[in-house]
Amino acid sequence: MKNLLVLSAALLLVLGSSYAQGPYPHLTIRQIQEVSEDSLNLATSNQNPFFTTSYFDEDTVWVSGIVVVPPRDPDTQKPVLSTGDRWRLTLQDPDEPEWGAITIVDDDSVLGKAGGIDLVQTGDSISVLGTVTGFASLEQVNMLHIGDVGGEVVVFHGIAKAMPEVPTHQVSDFMFGSPPSLNTTIYNPGEKFESQLMWIRNVTVIDKPTAADFTVGDALGNVLYVDDESFEIDANPDPLPPIGAVIDSMRGIMGFN
Repeated sequence: MKNLLVLSAALLLVLGSSYAQGPYPHLTIRQIQEVSEDSLNLATSNQNPFFTTSYFDEDTVWVSGIVVVPPRDPDTQKPVLSTGDRWRLTLQDPDEPEWGAITIVDDDSVLGKAGGIDLVQTGDSISVLGTVTGFASLEQVNMLHIGDVGGEVVVFHGIAKAMPEVPTHQVSDFMFGSPPSLNTTIYNPGEKFESQLMWIRNVTVIDKPTAADFTVGDALGNVLYVDDESFEIDANPDPLPPIGAVIDSMRGIMGFN
């Protein structure tokens, strides 16, 4: 988590959301992410993320947003999120508090890191060309290879005047019950905040399965799994909190899958 904690909490920009090139349409983040309330309720009642699949799954589109979690740590230049031989980042639309965030993955591990996506920084306004893909039910846009389209796959529009606000969410927005094996996933409203940078406050560490993750619980017994995705790529990671530790606040992205 420590790499995420260096991100600025300042925030609001006007996006060039009309950008599109070639035969591919431009969609907003919300258009890609949003599904109906009925679908969310079915996902919760059936405990099946199938009902949250994007209506544009497998479509190739342009999408625009502000870089909230960058691919590189600005100090070490190492990846922020562990994604193997690829780069990963998150985009947000500052005008959409719900359905306003999405994960972008550079699927090009050979052709020059897909047009320089690894160079974008927090606060950059960009457009990305890629295919809407569900990864373990996490909707993301997998960038196209430069060689596949013969043109740009990422376009830089400038720097945000301010960033999207970082909201506070409750564990109960996402999970109900304890222990983790008996949890109910709350897709409504949880799915609306997928890939969003957020605060979670006032929780206690109740389990620590590995060196890189732990489980927290709120006062009502609801539990949430926390994964330090910088752990594998940080030579000297901060130690994770021990079982029983009370956490006043922590910040990270909700990988709601």
